[in-house]
Amino acid sequence: MQRYLKTLFAIVSILGAALLLFQAVRLIGKNTPSQKPVMVKTLPPTAPIASRDGDPQAQVAYIGGVGIVEPEGESTVIGSQLPGVVEKVFVEPGAIVLQGQELLQLDSRSAMADLAVAQAELVSQESKLLELQAQVEALRARVDAAESIQDQAQASQTNAQRDLERANSIGVSNALSQEEIDTRRMNWETAKARSREAQARVREAQASLNMFDAKPVAASLEVQRAAVAQAQANRVRAQTNVELRTIRAPKSGTILSVKIREGEFIPASVLANPLITMGKIDPLHIRVDIDESEIPRFRADAVATATLRGSSTPGVKLQYVRTEPLVVPKRNLTGTVSERVDTRVMQVIYSISPASLRAIVGQQVDVYIEDKSLRN
Repeated sequence: MQRYLKTLFAIVSILGAALLLFQAVRLIGKNTPSQKPVMVKTLPPTAPIASRDGDPQAQVAYIGGVGIVEPEGESTVIGSQLPGVVEKVFVEPGAIVLQGQELLQLDSRSAMADLAVAQAELVSQESKLLELQAQVEALRARVDAAESIQDQAQASQTNAQRDLERANSIGVSNALSQEEIDTRRMNWETAKARSREAQARVREAQASLNMFDAKPVAASLEVQRAAVAQAQANRVRAQTNVELRTIRAPKSGTILSVKIREGEFIPASVLANPLITMGKIDPLHIRVDIDESEIPRFRADAVATATLRGSSTPGVKLQYVRTEPLVVPKRNLTGTVSERVDTRVMQVIYSISPASLRAIVGQQVDVYIEDKSLRN
């Protein structure tokens, strides 16, 4: 009896385990997401496209590339040399501006105050220069007076010397006493001292005059002229500081984007999002990336056409401008699954009229360039 029960218990255990395993498999299958087939849409391949028009010998191949629409000469990013708060924005996207036209106005109150201080300093230094120049005539008159006094002292010295010489020739006698001879000698010595004093005053007056009217350089006037020049430079710097707070268009063109508003602060540095972007959009330029594997097949005189993505219209013929001399890593991606990103590209610039290709700056276009290498 016990053996029968043991056998029955083993069978029930096996069945129970099998049932649990079955339920577990069902739960796993129910909770596992099913993968549905997805159709991947890709762009036409960039490999050469051959076409035959009746003649078996007539074969045309193309080099395909992705083009980016950009302004002529590329976009110009507008920044500021000085930090400040935007007081007024004069332009908006799509506006056509001329070279030198106002784009932004920064708060210039502090700059205007600095300009007023510099202007006042310049007036003060120029007044000092005029004052020094006016002293030249007075100093010249002082030199003339000192020279006159010197002449008088020289004449007195000469006269006293003659009196002394006559007295010495006569000697002590009934006509002259020793006291008179000593007096004449003292007068001569006094005249000599006065003459030397007059000469010193002439040199002093001349030195003072030379400070203002020396040739070729007058020290005091040159120092003051340097002070005036420095004040003029400070005023020019202050005026330039005021002018730099008005940001103007460096060239004529169209405003492409404006990323600044009144009251916002702008730093004097390179910004990730430019304040204003502008460029010349007539004609437009198309920068085409050609994979390095297709560079040997490219010819500058080959016919090139551009087509807007999603458009069914025929391609528009492009005008060749130039080829960039540097091969660079590929940056413009199309987003297709089969696209190679680990490659380098040669950039070719084409030109086209906006009326022929209604494209917007920054838009991607498909470009096909005729492959002339097959004909060589």
